[in-house]
Amino acid sequence: MRPRAKQSGFALVFGRPISQRNGANPVEVIRKLAGDWPDRELAVSLNRMRCKTSNGESWTTVRVREMRERLGIAEFDQPKLMVR
Repeated sequence: MRPRAKQSGFALVFGRPISQRNGANPVEVIRKLAGDWPDRELAVSLNRMRCKTSNGESWTTVRVREMRERLGIAEFDQPKLMVR
C-alpha cells in the first residue's frame, strides 16, 4: 500500500514539495534560462518537468514573468540569438 500524500499549505508528495520530487527548482531554472527563452517556453518547460508554484499551481506565462521580475532577471531578447 502506498503512503498517503500530505497537505500543508502547498502541494506535497510523500512529505516533499512536488517541485523537489524530480530535483528541479523552478527558481534555478528561471534564473538559468530566462534571458535565453521566452516566458511562454519557460512555463511549458517547467510544467513538463512537473515543477509547481509555491501554491501548487502549474506555471503560466504570467507567473513566469512575475517571478522573473521579482528576481530582477532580464526578459528574453530575441535579437541576441540572431547575432553570431
